[in-house]
Amino acid sequence: MNLQHEEKKRAELKLGIISKGKERRYKEGKGEAKKLQDKFTYTGIVQGDEFMSNLSILGEKRFQLNQAELVLIGGDGASWIKGGAKNYLPNSIYQLCKFHLERKLKQTLPYHKEMQKEIRNLLKEGKIDKTLKELGQERSLKPEHKKDIEGLMHYIYYNQEGVDRLRKQGVPVEDLGAVEGNIDKTLANRFKKRGMRWTRQGALTLAKIGEKIVNNEWDSWWPIEADLIGLKSELEKVVSLDFNKGSNDKYDHTYFLPVLSGPHQDRPWVKSLKRLVSTN
Repeated sequence: MNLQHEEKKRAELKLGIISKGKERRYKEGKGEAKKLQDKFTYTGIVQGDEFMSNLSILGEKRFQLNQAELVLIGGDGASWIKGGAKNYLPNSIYQLCKFHLERKLKQTLPYHKEMQKEIRNLLKEGKIDKTLKELGQERSLKPEHKKDIEGLMHYIYYNQEGVDRLRKQGVPVEDLGAVEGNIDKTLANRFKKRGMRWTRQGALTLAKIGEKIVNNEWDSWWPIEADLIGLKSELEKVVSLDFNKGSNDKYDHTYFLPVLSGPHQDRPWVKSLKRLVSTN
């Protein structure tokens, strides 16, 4: 994410998802599609260690993780995820995200689909040494792809615990969910468009709004927080929405908040409202 008015030009907006596992997406029918059960999303712009600490606290509060028989931590190979899992969720098992592993494999060997299949099968069986040996031979045969192949070898080697630990313990290995899809919906589609620049506080504010909406907490959060900062009663008196009633298109409406530019714009509660709806 690109920043403006900040010493650092870029920051990483992190997202974590906690769930109880998977359940059938559709209660009726014979479809095998599944979804995450009781999914909870958390976002933050902090260092990895602090993010994992916060996530573990929220997980304990909502799901009593210390009482769970099995806690799986899925990640893309980032060291802060693996380190945070060991520090804050010591009884958990780290699993390398299949999406990122598959993407890395396809990006490295786009010219050799048969070898992609072979490496995929070797990893599924937990044969890390043989996988690295096969890739080493391919590196010798394709010196023009040496750098990319070595990158894949390092990726597999440093994440081998997340590839085969579940299999060795006899635990069924299952995809942990479309984390990348959730990142796209909650963060990437809003924050990574061309030309966008954010202040750290503005980005975090918008991310937290998205977090509340994704967690189905917006309707319950808003009345409580509005009362706490003295907004609700004032808004009921002053704020109005104007609709373009002449349009037949239900999406073709113009909305505005007159209070943001009216005689009350210097009031503390209006300033709070401005900060809430600001996107920069």
